[in-house]
Amino acid sequence: MGPLGESLFCFLSMSIHRQIFTQQYEIGRYGRRQEEILVEHRMMAMIASKDGRRPPQPVQT
Repeated sequence: MGPLGESLFCFLSMSIHRQIFTQQYEIGRYGRRQEEILVEHRMMAMIASKDGRRPPQPVQT
């Protein structure tokens, strides 16, 4: 492939990756909306603070 083909290929794969990433972010990792996950984290943090433990950290993938 020439330099033009390579840059085109890079651009295409980048845009595809971005599309997939935004779709996954909008859906959320567990097929739920992001707000529900945030609310759940908040509730878990409140329960944990009542128990005297540290709030659980969101899992980084």
